[in-house]
Amino acid sequence: MSFNSSVLADNHSQFDPWIEIYNPNSDTLDLAGWFVSNDAGNSRKVRFTFGNDSTKIAPHGFKILWADNEADQGITHLNFRLSNQGDCVLLYKPDHTLLSDSVCIGRSRRKCIQREKV
Repeated sequence: MSFNSSVLADNHSQFDPWIEIYNPNSDTLDLAGWFVSNDAGNSRKVRFTFGNDSTKIAPHGFKILWADNEADQGITHLNFRLSNQGDCVLLYKPDHTLLSDSVCIGRSRRKCIQREKV
């Protein structure tokens, strides 16, 4: 959600943009080592760290990531902010070259032209 003025507050009571990642599998998904970006030219923008349960998504569960450019607020806060005019979210596997999934909203659809779904 790139424009969040009242829907969901983060752990600092701020209504920031957020991303929801769904795990469709019957096993826990650990995002440790994976990358997320809002820039197709920079697949290494944010790397999820190892050794933290905050990177795990339960089977058929969801994980909220705050795209608020306030990474100092915790592991679920990213170092980029989604634009309410439109943006892309790109999720890369640990080798940072294979795009696992992406979504583009608003005016930013051209950013995701090179996406490769695996």
